[in-house]
Amino acid sequence: MLEKTKISLQVCQSFRSQFEEDRKNISKFFKEDQEVKPWEFASNLIFTRLDKFIERLQIIEVCLN
Repeated sequence: MLEKTKISLQVCQSFRSQFEEDRKNISKFFKEDQEVKPWEFASNLIFTRLDKFIERLQIIEVCLN
């Protein structure tokens, strides 16, 4: 059970960090002659539930250790 919890935690954190990385480097998704349009939404509004889920997984991980 601990191993599955760690894997789930790793996947969620990887997804979140990949989102932030892509957000920082949004210009690489545009062609050279295109205007870069940055993301204008707050990531905390999108990831509120995921962040809470990650917190719960971290608590479970501590309990299982």
